[in-house]
Amino acid sequence: KYTLMGGFAYDQNPAPTENIGFELPDSDAWLYSLGVQYKVSENMDLGFAALYDYKESRTVRQNPNEPGFPIYGEFTNASALLITAGLSYKF
Repeated sequence: KYTLMGGFAYDQNPAPTENIGFELPDSDAWLYSLGVQYKVSENMDLGFAALYDYKESRTVRQNPNEPGFPIYGEFTNASALLITAGLSYKF
């Protein structure tokens, strides 16, 4: 009747330091997920899940002589929590 689900991932940041900005403050991330699916009947399933995405801190010090807007600082305390619920019915 129940299906338990879990997941883990390490997501390496693809953006090089010279491309990091306030519009793309990306860093490496650790992702954890848990979920459960319950078979209500032969035709109906209910599901609930959550995913937590923790971003590592990243220090950026771009050269002020390069064109564009120089960035000096650190991106910290970034994370996301996604929660979902689903219902499936087979006709």
